[in-house]
Amino acid sequence: SGGRATRITSGLGFDSQPVVSPDGEWLAFISDRSGSNNLRITKSDGSDARKLSDDSQWGGISPAWMPDSQYIVVTRRSVKNEFTMFHIDGGKGVKLNGVKEDEEVWGIGAEISPDGKFLYFAQGVDRNGPVKNFPATQISRYDFATGAVDQITRGEGGGDQKMDITHAIDGMHGNEHTLPDSPIFKDVVELFARTRTAYTPTLIVQHNAQSMREYFFTRTDVHNNPKLRRFYPHNRLDELTRRRPGWQLDDEFQFRQAAAQAAKIQRAGGLVGIGAHSELQGLGYHWEMWAFEMGGMTPVEVLRAATIDGARIIGIDQDLGSIEAGKLADMVILDANPLENIRNTETIYRVVQNGRLYEGDTLDQVWPDATPLAPSWWWSADDPRFNTGAISQ
Repeated sequence: SGGRATRITSGLGFDSQPVVSPDGEWLAFISDRSGSNNLRITKSDGSDARKLSDDSQWGGISPAWMPDSQYIVVTRRSVKNEFTMFHIDGGKGVKLNGVKEDEEVWGIGAEISPDGKFLYFAQGVDRNGPVKNFPATQISRYDFATGAVDQITRGEGGGDQKMDITHAIDGMHGNEHTLPDSPIFKDVVELFARTRTAYTPTLIVQHNAQSMREYFFTRTDVHNNPKLRRFYPHNRLDELTRRRPGWQLDDEFQFRQAAAQAAKIQRAGGLVGIGAHSELQGLGYHWEMWAFEMGGMTPVEVLRAATIDGARIIGIDQDLGSIEAGKLADMVILDANPLENIRNTETIYRVVQNGRLYEGDTLDQVWPDATPLAPSWWWSADDPRFNTGAISQ
């Protein structure tokens, strides 16, 4: 039934991120009342307020209590975010170091395990590893006793075959990106098939090989595609298509072989999905389907991955993924049969979304009411966002 709210802090300062101590006596929070974000505490009734940190530039965020309610760990913002532990009675605080005394432990956010042995936090992983700049951030664990830091979570897959296989063994739901080593054999195929660990290769950004996107960018007229010209901001389309970083011979691409490995998993009973990685909105999904067919999948196998199995992978197959009574009326109607030629997926005649019917080339609504699609800013060459006068003068 609720109760009456009582103000605990007051004044002009922006007080945020309150965390109650395990014993319920103290409230830790971040406040900028001294000009920068600093760690402060107060009794739960607002009395005995204290300022613990004294940062004048970067400040702190994400306070976390130790189980004894005597110490607080806070993330101190700097060039590399670092962790400092403060006692409720004050002091300069103690910076958390690694195994070596001068080894930095950096990250953001903080959560202490109930037994006080570990600090969990978000940390950027090695950006010069096998997959540069990816994944950006994962959960790590700091051992208060030893100073050791262990990475707890991993990326969505790709670039590390051992990690991908471990995901399947551990029962993770799915992996994005290609298994980097191919061909794969019966042991790996059956592991993914029997665990039903979903496999979405995203051939368009294949690891350990040339990305498939360059194949289609350099072999098809993407820039003048009528639908992209209508639905894509022209400046971004120019940026993507007028110049590409390079051109490769056909045999430099390995996406066909990667697609063939995905076909093995699907044919063994596994879940394979289509993923375009947002490399080119709209057309990229079609490229991914076509690339699977180029690698040996039949059109019906490709469509299965693109529809019902894709819906199963993200847990919405009760509503989408197939045309059945009781499911949502979201579908496309094609002018040509994709079972005869998979590239017919691009011949979209009508779009049905939420029970409404749209013209496939324009997305003008045709039923139940005739309603033109609202104009997009890039349809007008006079839009100020196209003004390059300052550059050309």
